[in-house]
Amino acid sequence: MVLLIRGKPVSSEILSNPEQVYMLISSNMALVTAANQLKSMAVKRFTGQQDGLLYLHQREMAVVSSCDPCVRTLGSDGATSCLVLVLRRISNGDTCMLKYDGCGAGAFIKTCIERMLRQSPLQPLSRQSRLGLQLDAHLVGGFQDPALETMRLTGDLLLAMQSSPFEFHLRTACVAHVNSRVIDDTAYPIIQGVAFCVRRARLTPAEFEDRGPWAALRGARFLSSQSGPACVYDSGLPQRLVIEPFSYRQPQAAGCRWTF
Repeated sequence: MVLLIRGKPVSSEILSNPEQVYMLISSNMALVTAANQLKSMAVKRFTGQQDGLLYLHQREMAVVSSCDPCVRTLGSDGATSCLVLVLRRISNGDTCMLKYDGCGAGAFIKTCIERMLRQSPLQPLSRQSRLGLQLDAHLVGGFQDPALETMRLTGDLLLAMQSSPFEFHLRTACVAHVNSRVIDDTAYPIIQGVAFCVRRARLTPAEFEDRGPWAALRGARFLSSQSGPACVYDSGLPQRLVIEPFSYRQPQAAGCRWTF
């Protein structure tokens, strides 16, 4: 399909070049305004495992129905050298959140779409509504790093969206320079965490005291050889956090051997 930024399509050539992605976001006043509005909001603080909150770790994703009885809010933080992406299907409110660090943008988007379609399949092509193929996208994280790494990650995700069969409307891009403040000539990210209320479709800056459940086990997967996305929850398995099998090898220091 196509990636749209405030109604205008974006070419693949632009998304493949970090400097052009930088200019694309800088020159779009609607995106800058949306980012400024997000930055002006009060930070919502989550203390403990509050009812209805699902926290996502690095390389994790979750797909939640708008009427899910268990998960009402998706959240993640620590987005300094990585990005948090929220996708919301316009036709029914199904929502996906993922935390991306540069590993497998295409696999993340593909898995997200497959999970959404499994929850709410499209009608046959001759009868389906065009609205059923549209999603709103919100992208937050990173800062103005000299190597334009955040812009590269942003371009990877946007390019993966453009290559999918859905139509994505980028509504928020609070990333890189837009999400930076400079202190003593050094750039720092302004927003590092966000929460998304699934039913109200509301994105807010957020901080999290508790990153569970099973934070240690889920964190161990990030240190494993698995680099693809881990879908830890979808509304087809209510009240069920899923940690799929993974392999782990203890790194060895020079001259040392470890046995487990």
